[in-house]
Formats: sequence, C-alpha cells, structure tokens
Amino acid sequence: MKYRACSLCLLIVGLSVACCRQQTDELHVLHIANPEYPLRAVVNNIQGTVRVQVQIGADGKVIFAKAIGPHPILEEAAENNVRQWEFGPFPAEARFPIYHIVTYDFELKGPPLSVIQMPTVVRTHLPDRVEIESRLFKDDYGLERIPPPKGTKPPGDTK
Repeated sequence: MKYRACSLCLLIVGLSVACCRQQTDELHVLHIANPEYPLRAVVNNIQGTVRVQVQIGADGKVIFAKAIGPHPILEEAAENNVRQWEFGPFPAEARFPIYHIVTYDFELKGPPLSVIQMPTVVRTHLPDRVEIESRLFKDDYGLERIPPPKGTKPPGDTK
C-alpha cells in the first residue's frame, strides 16, 4: 500500500510538471523592452546572473516579477525590464497566471574604458534568457562607488 501511494504521488508530480513544461514550451514573447546594463553596476564592476520569477496574465502582460541575484542593482534592472515584456499568443487551452523564469546574465568584458560606452551588447534566447554585456569601467573621474552587498568582498580585494 505504501508503494502504491508513493507511485501515485510520483505520477501526479510528473503529470503536473509535464503540463507546466508544455505550457512554457509554447510561450512566445511578443514584445521585449531593450535591456540595459545599469550604469551604477558598470561603474562598480558588478556582474552576475539574475533569475526573475514572473507571473503572466491572460492579457500577456507580466503581473508579478521577483528577482534573485548577486546584487540589488542587477535585480532591480532585471525586474524593471521583464515587467515591460508582453507574451502571447497563447495556446487555445491555457491556464493563467502562467509561471515562468527569465534568466538575465550581466557580464563585463574587455579592457576597461575611461568613458562608458552604452548601449551594450544584448543577446536573447527567448522566452528564457537574456545576456547583457558591457565593458569594464576605469575610474578616472573619482566617481562615487557604492559599497558591495554584505558578505561580499569589493572588487580587487584579495584579503
């Protein structure tokens, strides 16, 4: 009896995952806002991967977005960007809200520049991933840097 209950639970979980996966496999992006690398993140050499959990309404608009990432500046940029996306058209049979995760990769590459050049390079792998690449920044102008998040070392700190 114990094994039947366990098998039944596994079957239910498997079916629910398959249903959710089928729905996101058919997910299309109608409109994506131009993602930007936040200037404060470039100046402070902040980079990393941000995962944004979104809920999509029947009208195709994002009704909720919550980011988890290495720094609040990058989280805010990713959340603000994905809230401007519009999804659709949806399959004839869809259940709303649709839950989806969008991953943003913020990466600084290349030799440092004294002048920040924007816009950055953007690559999309819709509906799941956005890669945003910018150049490192050389602080020749004494721009104020923000402190790193608690528990992290500032860039260049080897202690």
